[in-house]
Amino acid sequence: MNKSIAFIGNASIDEITTARGKFTSYGGSAVNSSLAASLLTDESIYLTTAFGYDYPTHKFDSLKGISLEFSRIDEMASNRFLINEVDDTLSFVNEKYLDIILNKQLIAGHVHLSCRKGVNPIQLLSALHFDSLSIDVMKFSLTTMWEDIVTLAKKATVCFCNREEYQTLMEQREQMKSLTFIVTHRDGVDIFSGDSEINVALKSVPEIDFQSTTGAGDTFLGGFLASYTRYGDLHKAALSGQVVAKYSLAAFGNWHLYHMKDEILKEINKQ
Repeated sequence: MNKSIAFIGNASIDEITTARGKFTSYGGSAVNSSLAASLLTDESIYLTTAFGYDYPTHKFDSLKGISLEFSRIDEMASNRFLINEVDDTLSFVNEKYLDIILNKQLIAGHVHLSCRKGVNPIQLLSALHFDSLSIDVMKFSLTTMWEDIVTLAKKATVCFCNREEYQTLMEQREQMKSLTFIVTHRDGVDIFSGDSEINVALKSVPEIDFQSTTGAGDTFLGGFLASYTRYGDLHKAALSGQVVAKYSLAAFGNWHLYHMKDEILKEINKQ
């Protein structure tokens, strides 16, 4: 059985402003999710994105399990975000988003598609072969990409969102009825599947020297899917995702997680 995972989404250089100052991290939705997932699975992970010319892709050379086979590097453009965690704003530095392009068939056990700018999910579907599909949405994509989301909802089994986004999706409940919703919030995770609702919160919360929230949601998603594709247990997956997301708060970006892998796995086993 194919248990590989493909994460399709952005790679970006994030210039982050916090109350402590300004910092740079190398992230993006697909990068953060892939890094998190690689901690919890030995299966192949296909990071599928478009890197700007200035993204340090050599950082992946020493990582096992993450393949860049389906990614591309734009030789002319960068991909930078200005993220202000003090006033909760985000802006894009470049003139346009880097398009993610698949020039050959990608076969994976599970595919995750981020419904975000730079991702054309319907165009990409023709090159994807998978056993299961998940998506995530953001507030802006519920208006700018609504038709794509409706199409994907017919093929996907899981959708990641926050409470506000979930309420918007439920206004079109009939079109979303086949999806299991993983809804993240400060107190944990709500899982809505059919008529059932489950709240999953950590039994013990690891002590973290807080630095930044940027990428925590994508980190949760990666940890969740790595666990879920391995064990098929929504509750266990939600706990695993939350633990990895908590540890992501300890620095800017996700690269530090590799130095904390043993501690992360130990914390997951405590839940």
